[in-house]
Amino acid sequence: MPLTEAQEFALTSGMDTQLHSHTFDRTMTHASLDELQSLEKPVNVTANYSASYRDDFLLVDTTAGAIAIAMPFNKGQKEITVVRIKGANNVTLNAAATDTINGGATLVIAASYTPVHLKSFKGLGWVQV
Repeated sequence: MPLTEAQEFALTSGMDTQLHSHTFDRTMTHASLDELQSLEKPVNVTANYSASYRDDFLLVDTTAGAIAIAMPFNKGQKEITVVRIKGANNVTLNAAATDTINGGATLVIAASYTPVHLKSFKGLGWVQV
């Protein structure tokens, strides 16, 4: 049984989800949970990029120049980790619309291999944790 968008969001956002299934209900099974977790793959970024709520890990190569990443609109209960893995140029994370990142409109990553782990909170924006 494929996951619905609501089930996928519940699992990836830390919300409680039933993990056992019976033929008469439509709750998550252990196999479905394993399937979802196998989908968490890093995204290799080599140019400006618009992150989505499906992204978990962004591995950024700035060898060709500075890179701007547009963060997804903050819906709460999402975590994204961004790491500059190559290059000497900066990575700039840009908040969507009226969102913030650590209270500002942008966050610059200037150091390589220093992960920036962000979590979204409704009403607070993206916060580095």
